[in-house]
Amino acid sequence: NIAGGSMVADYLWNSGHVRPAFVAGESDVTTNLDRSHGFSARLKELGMGLHAHEIGGDFSYAAGHDAARRLISRHHSLRPTFPLAFRG
Repeated sequence: NIAGGSMVADYLWNSGHVRPAFVAGESDVTTNLDRSHGFSARLKELGMGLHAHEIGGDFSYAAGHDAARRLISRHHSLRPTFPLAFRG
């Protein structure tokens, strides 16, 4: 899961994305924590920060959708260009 998060960061970096955000599932689930850690750590290594982070709750479509909407409403400069979903 850490490596997977890191690979996603590499993909976004190599694709030219500059304001990454992370919509997470449940905050206390180890798979989610590992993915978030791998993603954030790799962004830092690349010299890019995590622009925004939102906790979705459970690993359902509805929870992810709601979390993405909250994230965008709070961070108006975000213009999503790459939808990414992790399942639990």
